Formats: sequence, C-alpha cells, structure tokens
Amino acid sequence: MISASQEQANRILQELKDIIKNNEWLVKKKDESKWAAEMIYYNEGYLLVKGIGSEILGQHVDRIVIDDILRSDNRISDIEIEDYIDMVLSPMLLNRKGQMIIVGTPKSATDIFTTIETRIREGSVWILRKYPAILDYEKKMLQCPDRFTWEDIIEKRLEMGPLKFAREYQLEVFSRDTSLFPERIIKPG
Repeated sequence: MISASQEQANRILQELKDIIKNNEWLVKKKDESKWAAEMIYYNEGYLLVKGIGSEILGQHVDRIVIDDILRSDNRISDIEIEDYIDMVLSPMLLNRKGQMIIVGTPKSATDIFTTIETRIREGSVWILRKYPAILDYEKKMLQCPDRFTWEDIIEKRLEMGPLKFAREYQLEVFSRDTSLFPERIIKPG
C-alpha cells in the first residue's frame, strides 16, 4: 500500500493491525513474530506500506492500493507521481497480472486522476469510479446518508463555497486558468 507519506502509511498499517488484533476470527491467523512497522505477514501473504516516492525493489505483487497520495505541500509534483506509478509500481504487477487501485480526491487538472481519465478516453484498460457526496440535488439524494444529513452537506457547501465544495465533495476539478476569469488576469502582476 502506498500513501502520501511514510508516517501516513504506517498509521494505516497500525489501524489494520488493531482491527486484526480485536477480531476473534482474524486474530487466529496472526503471527506477530512477522509483524514490523512497515510490513506484516498474514494468512500466507504480506502487506507492505510505503510513502509515495519510496524506493521499492524486487517486489512482484498481486495488488497495489494507493491511498490519498496527492499532497497540498507539492513535495512531489503531478508528473513525479505519474512517473512513480508508471515506472516503479506498475512493473511490479506484470508478472502476476496484478491490480492497481488508486483511491483519493482529484485536486487539479494535471493530477493522476485527470491523467487516468485521459488514458481511458485514449483506450486504456483503467476503470474510473467516482463517488460524489451528492447524487441528486433535486431529490436531495446523498452517497452516504448514514454518515451525513442533507443539512450537514449543504452547511458544508455554504461554509466552503461552491467551487471548493465541488472539488472536495463532488470530485469536480476546475482549473483556474480555464475559468471565465482566470486568477492570473484578476490579480495584479
């Protein structure tokens, strides 16, 4: 599993360890002697966690899960993320005909999610699924009504403003350069 940082990846692994330890069915297959900070062996397999950009050599795996790798601090550029996925992670899957799953919120018109959308239009085998918070405004239908009420979501939209809400909750990316009034012509140079 790949995450935005090694610390975040380790935190996710610790949560998984806690779930296993606290479940009477899962704990039966636990071999704690093979558990480390960044890797656990479990049920004849293993889970390795790394931060995006980490060097990973010699791995051939069945599945790679990439979780929330886009960072607001721009420590790793969109092109570096794309190259890491294409040149480091993707080759690990070929021998086993493995699967890559990328989970997260699109942030810009140049991020990995937009790149994947472009590749799909060009005939790639990627599959893209989006789960926006609001499914239907007129019917007030939500993706997760058990987590948020309609009022909660609308309050959040009013708090953030419609463009930021559209990005964070509706998974819609807007480029400031392609807006009706791009930021570069509004702000003095």
